Amino acid sequence: MLKFKVDLVQPIQVDTRSNNSLNYRRGLLLEQKYKILQIFDQANDSLDSKATQLLQAGGLIVALVTALSFSTFFASPGSTTSAKAGIAVACLAFVGMIGLSIAAWSPKESGAPGSLDWAQMYDRYILVDDETCYNQILSDCTEAIASSKAVNIRKGNLVKWSAFLLVLQLGGLVILALVR
Repeated sequence: MLKFKVDLVQPIQVDTRSNNSLNYRRGLLLEQKYKILQIFDQANDSLDSKATQLLQAGGLIVALVTALSFSTFFASPGSTTSAKAGIAVACLAFVGMIGLSIAAWSPKESGAPGSLDWAQMYDRYILVDDETCYNQILSDCTEAIASSKAVNIRKGNLVKWSAFLLVLQLGGLVILALVR
């Protein structure tokens, strides 16, 4: 008989000493699904890190724009329109990046499979036969993978837009440097 252990942190461990081919394949399938889920969770964390790094780079650009422009353009009455436009582009793009980064960070959704409610766990996994239990675990894992994938697609799009706004900030900085 196949023995496997379900842990929320570690993927399922399959007992490879089993001679029952069907149970062995089922264990491998569950292990594969949990590894996929782990990959999606790692990608989710990576997207959060990228959003943070883009926001930090944008903050640096805003600081540079402010340092270059504040005394020169706002203190003197003859500041050019294109210089003010460069400043406005850099600052507005940064504000947009802040909004996109906050949207990418929250809410922190998890692709944890199944329910944490004891009554539901008891009804879905303990009170049922082995086949139904296996199917429920596989279904829960597949739903968690789909949920994590959707979250990663949403976060990926937000990070792409944030990167686009960083390029706009750089454009504002270039405009400011050329006009100065």
